[in-house]
Amino acid sequence: MEYILPKYRAPYKSIDDPRIDIQEWTRAVDSFDAKQYKESLIHLFNYINRSLLKGVDRKKDFKFSHMQGSAEITIEVSDGKFKVESPIVYVTEETNLVALLRRVAEINFSTLDIEQIVFEDNLLIFRYETPLEASHPGKIYNLLNNIALRADDYDDIFIEEYGAKRYKELDVEYLSKEEKQETIKYIREILKETESYSQQFVEDRRENYRWDIIVITLLRLSNMPYMQGRLRTDLIKNIEFMYDGEIEFNQRINKGLQYIKELQEYSDEYYEKNLYHAEQFFSLRWRATPTILQERIEGHKKTLNSMIENDDHMAQSFFLYGIFLKLIYNYNLNRAYKGEIERVLKEVSKKSTKVAAPKLVALYWDIYNMRVEENVKKRESNKIFLWIVALFILLYIIDNIFEYFS
Repeated sequence: MEYILPKYRAPYKSIDDPRIDIQEWTRAVDSFDAKQYKESLIHLFNYINRSLLKGVDRKKDFKFSHMQGSAEITIEVSDGKFKVESPIVYVTEETNLVALLRRVAEINFSTLDIEQIVFEDNLLIFRYETPLEASHPGKIYNLLNNIALRADDYDDIFIEEYGAKRYKELDVEYLSKEEKQETIKYIREILKETESYSQQFVEDRRENYRWDIIVITLLRLSNMPYMQGRLRTDLIKNIEFMYDGEIEFNQRINKGLQYIKELQEYSDEYYEKNLYHAEQFFSLRWRATPTILQERIEGHKKTLNSMIENDDHMAQSFFLYGIFLKLIYNYNLNRAYKGEIERVLKEVSKKSTKVAAPKLVALYWDIYNMRVEENVKKRESNKIFLWIVALFILLYIIDNIFEYFS
Protein backbone atom coordinates (compact mmCIF):
# COMPACT_ATOMS: atom_id res chain seq x y z
CA MET A 1 0.00 0.00 0.00
CA GLU A 2 1.20 3.51 -0.85
CA TYR A 3 1.04 5.82 2.17
CA ILE A 4 0.78 9.59 2.14
CA LEU A 5 2.40 11.79 4.76
CA PRO A 6 0.41 13.69 7.42
CA LYS A 7 -0.57 17.27 6.79
CA TYR A 8 1.75 20.00 8.05
CA ARG A 9 0.69 23.57 8.66
CA ALA A 10 3.06 26.15 10.08
CA PRO A 11 1.76 27.73 13.31
CA TYR A 12 0.49 31.29 13.48
CA LYS A 13 3.22 33.81 14.23
CA SER A 14 3.74 34.10 17.98
CA ILE A 15 6.02 35.94 20.39
CA ASP A 16 9.54 35.17 19.24
CA ASP A 17 11.78 32.93 21.31
CA PRO A 18 14.46 34.86 23.23
CA ARG A 19 17.57 34.80 21.06
CA ILE A 20 20.82 33.65 22.65
CA ASP A 21 23.97 35.72 22.09
CA ILE A 22 26.98 33.45 22.59
CA GLN A 23 29.36 36.43 22.95
CA GLU A 24 27.47 37.48 26.09
CA TRP A 25 28.15 34.08 27.61
CA THR A 26 31.89 34.49 27.05
CA ARG A 27 31.74 37.95 28.63
CA ALA A 28 29.80 36.58 31.61
CA VAL A 29 32.43 33.90 32.29
CA ASP A 30 35.36 36.31 31.75
CA SER A 31 33.79 38.89 34.10
CA PHE A 32 33.24 36.28 36.80
CA ASP A 33 36.85 35.10 36.51
CA ALA A 34 37.92 38.75 36.89
CA LYS A 35 35.78 38.94 40.08
CA GLN A 36 33.41 41.44 38.43
CA TYR A 37 30.39 39.59 39.71
CA LYS A 38 27.61 42.06 39.00
CA GLU A 39 28.88 42.61 35.45
CA SER A 40 29.00 38.83 35.02
CA LEU A 41 25.31 38.56 35.91
CA ILE A 42 24.39 41.42 33.57
CA HIS A 43 26.09 39.64 30.68
CA LEU A 44 24.37 36.41 31.69
CA PHE A 45 20.93 38.06 31.62
CA ASN A 46 21.71 39.48 28.17
CA TYR A 47 22.76 36.00 27.05
CA ILE A 48 19.48 34.49 28.25
CA ASN A 49 17.17 37.17 26.88
CA ARG A 50 18.09 40.67 25.63
CA SER A 51 14.76 42.11 26.77
CA LEU A 52 15.21 41.24 30.48
CA LEU A 53 17.19 44.36 31.39
CA LYS A 54 15.42 46.75 29.05
CA GLY A 55 14.84 50.00 30.97
CA VAL A 56 16.63 48.71 34.10
CA ASP A 57 19.24 51.02 35.71
CA ARG A 58 22.22 48.73 36.36
CA LYS A 59 24.67 51.28 37.72
CA LYS A 60 23.96 50.30 41.32
CA ASP A 61 21.80 47.59 42.86
CA PHE A 62 18.88 46.61 40.65
CA LYS A 63 15.73 44.54 40.55
CA PHE A 64 13.46 43.45 37.71
CA SER A 65 10.62 41.07 36.92
CA HIS A 66 9.73 39.20 33.75
CA MET A 67 7.09 36.65 32.84
CA GLN A 68 7.62 33.03 31.83
CA GLY A 69 4.22 32.08 30.49
CA SER A 70 1.91 32.35 33.51
CA ALA A 71 4.75 32.67 36.07
CA GLU A 72 6.42 35.88 37.21
CA ILE A 73 10.18 35.70 37.85
CA THR A 74 11.73 38.44 40.02
CA ILE A 75 15.50 38.90 40.26
CA GLU A 76 17.35 41.23 42.64
CA VAL A 77 21.04 42.04 42.77
CA SER A 78 21.67 43.95 45.99
CA ASP A 79 23.67 43.91 49.23
CA GLY A 80 26.30 41.72 47.60
CA LYS A 81 23.75 38.98 46.89
CA PHE A 82 21.90 37.47 43.97
CA LYS A 83 18.25 36.74 44.79
CA VAL A 84 15.47 35.15 42.74
CA GLU A 85 11.91 34.27 43.55
CA SER A 86 8.79 33.24 41.69
CA PRO A 87 5.44 33.07 43.50
CA ILE A 88 3.48 30.05 42.29
CA VAL A 89 0.03 29.80 43.90
CA TYR A 90 -1.99 30.83 46.93
CA VAL A 91 -3.43 28.25 49.30
CA THR A 92 -7.12 28.83 50.13
CA GLU A 93 -9.81 27.04 52.15
CA GLU A 94 -10.69 25.05 49.01
CA THR A 95 -7.12 23.81 48.58
CA ASN A 96 -6.25 20.20 49.44
CA LEU A 97 -3.37 21.45 51.58
CA VAL A 98 -2.02 18.13 52.88
CA ALA A 99 -1.81 16.58 49.43
CA LEU A 100 -0.33 19.76 47.95
CA LEU A 101 2.40 20.09 50.59
CA ARG A 102 3.21 16.39 50.22
CA ARG A 103 3.71 17.01 46.47
CA VAL A 104 5.87 20.07 47.20
CA ALA A 105 8.06 18.01 49.56
CA GLU A 106 8.51 15.39 46.82
CA ILE A 107 9.53 18.11 44.36
CA ASN A 108 11.95 19.76 46.78
CA PHE A 109 13.72 16.51 47.61
CA SER A 110 13.75 14.87 44.18
CA THR A 111 13.15 17.17 41.20
CA LEU A 112 14.88 20.37 42.30
CA ASP A 113 18.59 21.07 42.61
CA ILE A 114 19.58 24.04 44.75
CA GLU A 115 16.35 26.03 44.43
CA GLN A 116 13.43 25.21 46.73
CA ILE A 117 9.70 25.86 47.01
CA VAL A 118 8.87 27.56 50.31
CA PHE A 119 5.47 28.04 51.99
CA GLU A 120 5.02 31.54 53.36
CA ASP A 121 1.85 33.53 54.21
CA ASN A 122 -0.36 31.03 52.36
CA LEU A 123 1.80 31.41 49.29
CA LEU A 124 4.06 28.84 47.62
CA ILE A 125 7.20 30.49 46.24
CA PHE A 126 10.29 29.38 44.37
CA ARG A 127 13.15 31.13 46.17
CA TYR A 128 16.94 31.15 46.17
CA GLU A 129 19.73 33.54 47.13
CA THR A 130 23.51 33.36 47.19
CA PRO A 131 26.50 35.75 47.56
CA LEU A 132 27.59 37.35 44.29
CA GLU A 133 30.98 35.66 44.50
CA ALA A 134 29.16 32.29 44.37
CA SER A 135 27.07 33.28 41.35
CA HIS A 136 28.96 31.52 38.59
CA PRO A 137 27.18 31.92 35.22
CA GLY A 138 26.80 28.16 34.72
CA LYS A 139 25.23 27.72 38.14
CA ILE A 140 22.86 30.69 37.82
CA TYR A 141 21.87 29.77 34.26
CA ASN A 142 20.76 26.28 35.33
CA LEU A 143 19.04 27.69 38.41
CA LEU A 144 17.03 30.26 36.44
CA ASN A 145 16.16 27.73 33.76
CA ASN A 146 14.79 25.34 36.38
CA ILE A 147 12.78 28.01 38.19
CA ALA A 148 11.37 29.68 35.08
CA LEU A 149 10.19 26.52 33.36
CA ARG A 150 8.98 24.71 36.49
CA ALA A 151 7.16 27.70 37.95
CA ASP A 152 5.26 27.98 34.66
CA ASP A 153 4.39 24.28 34.84
CA TYR A 154 3.59 23.84 38.51
CA ASP A 155 1.15 26.73 38.88
CA ASP A 156 -1.30 25.08 36.46
CA ILE A 157 -0.78 21.63 38.03
CA PHE A 158 -1.31 22.92 41.59
CA ILE A 159 -4.45 24.78 40.52
CA GLU A 160 -6.06 21.91 38.61
CA GLU A 161 -5.05 19.02 40.89
CA TYR A 162 -5.14 20.61 44.37
CA GLY A 163 -7.51 23.56 44.12
CA ALA A 164 -4.87 26.27 44.68
CA LYS A 165 -5.41 29.83 43.48
CA ARG A 166 -3.33 31.57 40.83
CA TYR A 167 -0.86 34.11 42.20
CA LYS A 168 -1.86 36.78 39.72
CA GLU A 169 -4.20 37.05 36.77
CA LEU A 170 -2.75 35.93 33.48
CA ASP A 171 -1.32 38.80 31.45
CA VAL A 172 -1.36 37.07 28.09
CA GLU A 173 -2.63 37.60 24.57
CA TYR A 174 -5.22 35.03 23.58
CA LEU A 175 -5.64 33.93 20.00
CA SER A 176 -8.35 35.74 18.05
CA LYS A 177 -11.72 34.04 17.72
CA GLU A 178 -10.94 32.98 14.15
CA GLU A 179 -7.47 31.71 15.10
CA LYS A 180 -8.91 29.70 18.00
CA GLN A 181 -11.53 28.13 15.76
CA GLU A 182 -9.01 27.26 13.05
CA THR A 183 -6.50 25.90 15.59
CA ILE A 184 -9.06 23.70 17.34
CA LYS A 185 -10.29 22.47 13.97
CA TYR A 186 -6.71 21.61 13.00
CA ILE A 187 -6.13 19.83 16.33
CA ARG A 188 -9.23 17.71 15.74
CA GLU A 189 -8.05 16.89 12.20
CA ILE A 190 -4.61 15.86 13.46
CA LEU A 191 -6.05 13.58 16.15
CA LYS A 192 -8.56 11.97 13.78
CA GLU A 193 -5.79 11.49 11.21
CA THR A 194 -3.61 9.82 13.86
CA GLU A 195 -6.34 7.36 14.76
CA SER A 196 -6.82 6.52 11.07
CA TYR A 197 -3.08 5.96 10.52
CA SER A 198 -2.83 3.78 13.62
CA GLN A 199 -5.67 1.52 12.49
CA GLN A 200 -4.23 1.22 8.98
CA PHE A 201 -0.78 0.33 10.31
CA VAL A 202 -2.28 -2.50 12.35
CA GLU A 203 -4.26 -3.81 9.37
CA ASP A 204 -1.12 -3.72 7.21
CA ARG A 205 0.98 -5.35 9.93
CA ARG A 206 3.17 -2.29 10.27
CA GLU A 207 2.40 -1.80 13.98
CA ASN A 208 5.78 -0.22 14.78
CA TYR A 209 4.88 2.81 12.64
CA ARG A 210 2.29 3.70 15.27
CA TRP A 211 5.19 5.11 17.30
CA ASP A 212 6.11 7.40 14.40
CA ILE A 213 2.62 8.77 13.89
CA ILE A 214 2.15 9.33 17.64
CA VAL A 215 5.35 11.38 18.01
CA ILE A 216 4.62 13.27 14.77
CA THR A 217 1.19 14.16 16.18
CA LEU A 218 2.46 15.26 19.59
CA LEU A 219 5.28 17.29 18.05
CA ARG A 220 2.92 19.02 15.59
CA LEU A 221 0.77 20.05 18.54
CA SER A 222 3.58 21.02 20.92
CA ASN A 223 5.40 23.04 18.23
CA MET A 224 2.50 25.49 18.18
CA PRO A 225 4.07 28.13 20.46
CA TYR A 226 0.66 29.23 21.76
CA MET A 227 -0.03 25.81 23.28
CA GLN A 228 0.22 26.87 26.92
CA GLY A 229 -0.89 26.00 30.44
CA ARG A 230 -1.50 22.44 31.55
CA LEU A 231 -1.89 21.35 27.93
CA ARG A 232 1.72 22.27 27.12
CA THR A 233 2.98 20.61 30.30
CA ASP A 234 1.19 17.34 29.48
CA LEU A 235 2.35 17.39 25.86
CA ILE A 236 5.98 17.76 26.94
CA LYS A 237 5.62 14.97 29.51
CA ASN A 238 4.16 12.58 26.94
CA ILE A 239 6.74 13.46 24.29
CA GLU A 240 9.52 12.70 26.77
CA PHE A 241 7.81 9.39 27.58
CA MET A 242 7.63 8.42 23.89
CA TYR A 243 11.36 9.04 23.43
CA ASP A 244 12.41 7.27 26.65
CA GLY A 245 14.40 4.27 25.41
CA GLU A 246 14.43 2.76 28.90
CA ILE A 247 10.70 2.03 28.57
CA GLU A 248 9.54 -0.98 26.55
CA PHE A 249 8.59 0.02 22.97
CA ASN A 250 5.02 -1.32 22.91
CA GLN A 251 4.36 0.21 26.32
CA ARG A 252 5.25 3.60 24.88
CA ILE A 253 2.96 3.04 21.91
CA ASN A 254 0.04 2.01 24.14
CA LYS A 255 0.55 4.98 26.46
CA GLY A 256 0.82 7.31 23.47
CA LEU A 257 -2.44 6.03 21.95
CA GLN A 258 -4.15 6.41 25.32
CA TYR A 259 -3.01 10.05 25.49
CA ILE A 260 -4.26 10.66 21.93
CA LYS A 261 -7.70 9.48 23.10
CA GLU A 262 -7.53 11.87 26.06
CA LEU A 263 -6.76 14.74 23.69
CA GLN A 264 -9.74 13.75 21.53
CA GLU A 265 -12.03 13.87 24.55
CA TYR A 266 -11.03 17.37 25.64
CA SER A 267 -13.69 19.99 25.03
CA ASP A 268 -13.23 23.01 22.79
CA GLU A 269 -13.38 25.14 25.94
CA TYR A 270 -10.39 23.29 27.40
CA TYR A 271 -8.34 24.01 24.31
CA GLU A 272 -9.49 27.63 24.14
CA LYS A 273 -8.26 28.45 27.64
CA ASN A 274 -4.83 26.97 26.85
CA LEU A 275 -4.29 28.78 23.54
CA TYR A 276 -2.50 32.07 24.08
CA HIS A 277 0.70 33.98 23.38
CA ALA A 278 2.89 34.50 26.44
CA GLU A 279 6.10 36.35 27.25
CA GLN A 280 9.15 34.22 27.93
CA PHE A 281 11.95 34.72 30.40
CA PHE A 282 13.77 31.66 29.08
CA SER A 283 13.53 29.94 25.74
CA LEU A 284 12.12 26.43 26.05
CA ARG A 285 14.56 25.37 23.36
CA TRP A 286 18.32 24.78 23.29
CA ARG A 287 20.87 26.95 21.54
CA ALA A 288 21.38 25.94 17.91
CA THR A 289 24.25 26.48 15.50
CA PRO A 290 24.85 24.69 12.17
CA THR A 291 27.53 22.59 13.89
CA ILE A 292 25.27 21.63 16.80
CA LEU A 293 22.50 20.61 14.39
CA GLN A 294 24.94 18.63 12.28
CA GLU A 295 26.12 16.74 15.36
CA ARG A 296 22.53 16.20 16.47
CA ILE A 297 21.43 14.47 13.26
CA GLU A 298 24.69 12.61 12.62
CA GLY A 299 23.51 9.78 14.84
CA HIS A 300 20.70 9.09 12.36
CA LYS A 301 22.99 8.77 9.32
CA LYS A 302 23.57 5.02 9.56
CA THR A 303 19.85 4.28 9.94
CA LEU A 304 18.94 6.59 7.07
CA ASN A 305 21.57 5.11 4.76
CA SER A 306 20.19 1.65 5.47
CA MET A 307 16.70 2.82 4.53
CA ILE A 308 18.05 4.39 1.32
CA GLU A 309 19.93 1.22 0.36
CA ASN A 310 16.71 -0.77 0.84
CA ASP A 311 14.79 1.83 -1.22
CA ASP A 312 12.29 2.05 1.66
CA HIS A 313 10.50 5.33 0.91
CA MET A 314 7.98 4.87 3.69
CA ALA A 315 10.64 4.38 6.37
CA GLN A 316 12.67 7.34 5.10
CA SER A 317 9.63 9.63 5.03
CA PHE A 318 8.15 8.94 8.46
CA PHE A 319 11.62 8.75 10.04
CA LEU A 320 12.75 12.14 8.69
CA TYR A 321 9.36 13.82 9.20
CA GLY A 322 9.70 13.08 12.92
CA ILE A 323 13.37 14.12 13.05
CA PHE A 324 12.68 17.53 11.53
CA LEU A 325 9.73 18.18 13.85
CA LYS A 326 11.97 17.22 16.79
CA LEU A 327 14.57 19.80 15.67
CA ILE A 328 11.90 22.51 15.84
CA TYR A 329 10.80 21.16 19.23
CA ASN A 330 14.30 21.00 20.73
CA TYR A 331 16.21 23.92 19.22
CA ASN A 332 16.04 27.69 18.99
CA LEU A 333 16.47 27.63 15.21
CA ASN A 334 17.39 30.70 13.20
CA ARG A 335 15.11 31.99 10.44
CA ALA A 336 16.88 30.09 7.65
CA TYR A 337 16.79 26.67 9.32
CA LYS A 338 13.26 26.91 10.67
CA GLY A 339 11.96 28.35 7.40
CA GLU A 340 13.62 25.63 5.34
CA ILE A 341 12.28 22.81 7.52
CA GLU A 342 8.76 24.26 7.43
CA ARG A 343 8.98 24.82 3.66
CA VAL A 344 9.88 21.18 3.00
CA LEU A 345 7.33 19.80 5.48
CA LYS A 346 4.58 21.83 3.80
CA GLU A 347 5.83 20.70 0.39
CA VAL A 348 5.54 17.01 1.31
CA SER A 349 2.23 17.33 3.16
CA LYS A 350 -0.35 14.81 1.87
CA LYS A 351 2.20 13.54 -0.67
CA SER A 352 2.99 9.88 -1.22
CA THR A 353 6.11 8.67 0.58
CA LYS A 354 7.66 7.90 -2.81
CA VAL A 355 7.37 11.58 -3.79
CA ALA A 356 8.20 12.91 -0.32
CA ALA A 357 11.26 10.82 0.55
CA PRO A 358 13.74 12.43 -1.90
CA LYS A 359 12.80 15.93 -0.71
CA LEU A 360 13.17 14.99 2.96
CA VAL A 361 16.46 13.17 2.32
CA ALA A 362 17.80 16.21 0.45
CA LEU A 363 16.97 18.42 3.45
CA TYR A 364 18.71 15.98 5.79
CA TRP A 365 21.94 16.20 3.77
CA ASP A 366 21.66 20.00 3.53
CA ILE A 367 21.52 20.20 7.33
CA TYR A 368 24.25 17.58 7.74
CA ASN A 369 26.57 19.35 5.30
CA MET A 370 25.63 22.80 6.71
CA ARG A 371 24.31 24.08 3.36
CA VAL A 372 20.95 25.38 4.57
CA GLU A 373 21.81 29.07 4.93
CA GLU A 374 23.70 29.07 1.63
CA ASN A 375 20.73 27.48 -0.17
CA VAL A 376 18.27 29.93 1.34
CA LYS A 377 20.42 32.90 0.23
CA LYS A 378 20.62 31.48 -3.30
CA ARG A 379 16.86 30.97 -3.42
CA GLU A 380 16.20 34.51 -2.18
CA SER A 381 18.69 35.92 -4.72
CA ASN A 382 16.95 33.99 -7.50
CA LYS A 383 13.59 35.40 -6.40
CA ILE A 384 14.95 38.93 -6.53
CA PHE A 385 16.44 38.28 -9.97
CA LEU A 386 13.15 36.90 -11.27
CA TRP A 387 11.27 39.92 -9.90
CA ILE A 388 13.70 42.25 -11.64
CA VAL A 389 13.32 40.36 -14.92
CA ALA A 390 9.53 40.44 -14.58
CA LEU A 391 9.65 44.18 -13.87
CA PHE A 392 11.74 44.84 -16.99
CA ILE A 393 9.36 42.76 -19.10
CA LEU A 394 6.40 44.67 -17.70
CA LEU A 395 8.07 48.03 -18.42
CA TYR A 396 8.92 46.85 -21.93
CA ILE A 397 5.28 45.88 -22.56
CA ILE A 398 4.00 49.19 -21.17
CA ASP A 399 6.49 51.12 -23.27
CA ASN A 400 5.39 49.28 -26.43
CA ILE A 401 1.74 49.88 -25.63
CA PHE A 402 2.36 53.65 -25.31
CA GLU A 403 4.38 53.64 -28.50
CA TYR A 404 1.59 51.81 -30.33
CA PHE A 405 -1.08 54.33 -29.29
CA SER A 406 1.08 57.45 -29.71
